[in-house]
Amino acid sequence: MSDLSSPQDRIDRLLFSLSSVSDIGETLTSSGDFSVKLRSLLRLVLGVLTISKGGLMLYDREQDHMTVQATSGLRGKKTGAYAIIQEPDHHE
Repeated sequence: MSDLSSPQDRIDRLLFSLSSVSDIGETLTSSGDFSVKLRSLLRLVLGVLTISKGGLMLYDREQDHMTVQATSGLRGKKTGAYAIIQEPDHHE
């Protein structure tokens, strides 16, 4: 088992994260299918955060809901729209 707190391990992790940020930028600015870009973006973000499950949702301001666009590691396909529920403002 390696010591993740060693200076070299921290430098390696930082370099990996910086490289991943560059990859994210390239993915976002590339041409091609938007849904394919979102799936690639999700995989990159999950790798940077070292987590195995997640999803990306897009917010539609006009409809006031979020729609699942990409998932990874989740059971079944979690598609569909989700309503945004806002708590009442108690400061009025």
